[in-house]
Amino acid sequence: MFECQICGLLSLGGTACPACGSQLRKDLSLEADDSEALPSEVPGLDDAAAAWYDVEGIEPPTEDDVAEEEVDVEQEGNLPFGFQGSSNVYDSRLPFGIGSFAEG
Repeated sequence: MFECQICGLLSLGGTACPACGSQLRKDLSLEADDSEALPSEVPGLDDAAAAWYDVEGIEPPTEDDVAEEEVDVEQEGNLPFGFQGSSNVYDSRLPFGIGSFAEG
């Protein structure tokens, strides 16, 4: 578990703080005593997810829905860049401004 040196947020991993984006983090697992056990998951995450479904007024996904989502792995993305920085060319329909081509 990591603690952000800027905002103090506790996180489980990643290269930067999920709240402020800082890369100044302290690894609490290196400083912890053997008698003190650090949590391996975010406390209250399941309660927050259940509350989110209540707020939105939707039903939480069932195990069948999760299994169906895992099967559909091959998806074509529409990002303006590809794997390893290769760019994709898109036809711009903008007549002027950002995203338009100089040729017109």
